[in-house]
Amino acid sequence: MELRFGPKAQVRIQLDRRFPAATSAFLAGELVGHYYNEESPLDVLVLAPKDQLKDYRQEAQTVSGYKLKNSTHPVHFHVIPNDYNAAVLSDKFGLLYNLSDGAWIGRRVSDTSALADPEALLRFIRWRVFRVKNDDVPYPYRWRILPEAYMLLSDEGRQHVLSTLRDIMERMRLNARRIAGVYRDPHIWEAAGKLELMLQQDEHEDIIENYVAEHNLPPPILKAFYNMYRYKDVHDILEATERKIQKLRDVENASKGIVMQLASTKEAPDTLTLGGKIYRKLVLGTSRASQSGEQDADV
Repeated sequence: MELRFGPKAQVRIQLDRRFPAATSAFLAGELVGHYYNEESPLDVLVLAPKDQLKDYRQEAQTVSGYKLKNSTHPVHFHVIPNDYNAAVLSDKFGLLYNLSDGAWIGRRVSDTSALADPEALLRFIRWRVFRVKNDDVPYPYRWRILPEAYMLLSDEGRQHVLSTLRDIMERMRLNARRIAGVYRDPHIWEAAGKLELMLQQDEHEDIIENYVAEHNLPPPILKAFYNMYRYKDVHDILEATERKIQKLRDVENASKGIVMQLASTKEAPDTLTLGGKIYRKLVLGTSRASQSGEQDADV
């Protein structure tokens, strides 16, 4: 099947030239799904032997970001161990396209309702966090599409997503602390603890960058804590969306209650009880309350 973003030959040439020991490669991310635009990255998962990972990852950082000829999409290479099964990767990150045989791995859908499923949304989140795990800033995305997709889920689906994200956050937090514990310098431990607190409190990006530069924290610690924070960022956005959903439901239920009360009122069709008080509808601008304790309300 011919991909919409042009010929695959240029990517294969780069793979053969720069990652000759790679055992397989897959296209992943936005350009094999529905959520893409003219500037979406062309992401390539490169599976390589473990003894080549360090060199290949350095090479990937060097060559990523450049655009193919006659293309508006920058190419990014992501090198991972070759002991990962393609089906497992698809279950974690979503749909994949095998550059060797043109096969699709994972479930394909025909429209943008793909994220209206809890597991699909979680795969989308995992991929977006994975592809920026080496970035040196903690705030890589603004996640505009997530609240829209989240609101399409069922009540159970939304709770599943939030619960899964909390589990991931906890694993990431423990992993970050484990990595910090490898270093036997108390100053590093103290600085790492302060960084964790700053991230939890959503300090401004500039403050965090200045703190990191001042204390010269080792890159593995930074990556681990930033990765944890990115999942926290997603969780906080969706949790805020959940509160909005519940607020809208409360308003909707209250409105239904008012309508039902009005429909059932027989003795006093011009009055309404709210919060234990009797209100009278304004009639022809009249605003005097009755002697029985009724109050005026514009309803």
